[in-house]
Amino acid sequence: MSIAYDSAAMRLCPASRRRQAGFTLIEMMGVVAFIGIVVAAATPSWIELTKDRRVESAAQNIADLYRTARTRSMGRGSAVLVRWDGNSAQPTDSSPAGHFTVREAVAGPTGASNNLPSASCFAADWADTGATSKFVGAFDERRKRYEPAEAKFLDDAGNIQQFASICFTPAGRTFVRYTAAGTFKVLAGVPRVQVANTTTKFNRFVVFPPHGSARVVSQM
Repeated sequence: MSIAYDSAAMRLCPASRRRQAGFTLIEMMGVVAFIGIVVAAATPSWIELTKDRRVESAAQNIADLYRTARTRSMGRGSAVLVRWDGNSAQPTDSSPAGHFTVREAVAGPTGASNNLPSASCFAADWADTGATSKFVGAFDERRKRYEPAEAKFLDDAGNIQQFASICFTPAGRTFVRYTAAGTFKVLAGVPRVQVANTTTKFNRFVVFPPHGSARVVSQM
């Protein structure tokens, strides 16, 4: 049996194989250059997105701090206060209290136990050295992991406050005062914390309804 060969097809095969071998150096350089341009264009947006996510995270942590304080008050039968101090020093590991500090009212030295709960926002000494309140926790958006977040406390009229204490009672009532030695008043309006990206216009607001838990909203 004989086999016939197509000499023309045979001549075309080597060239066909060469065409299917892969990309040329010029094509590869073009692809690499295109990828470089896309990456360079996307990098600033990605960096800003990462910063915005840090601000979002800071706002959520602040809201969690207030929600946890409210829940702790009702669960333990004690008044729990969250203090905002815009003039506080940068926190350190040895001194964690910063912009936001949580303290719980206790009976103090005159009680059967120093740690017995006290239900009154008015009776406790809420100072850091107070004998009738104890440190529970703190948060500060100025820590490096939240850069470039910046928090401001605004009262229900939209005025910036350098000091604000919100106190929760076991009965579910909420009180507020804007000076360290001021008198607590029933929270009637909706104060909020503005958490902003200092390099963009990205904002988040932590709002405090009079009879509800703190929550994060995108605009006011």
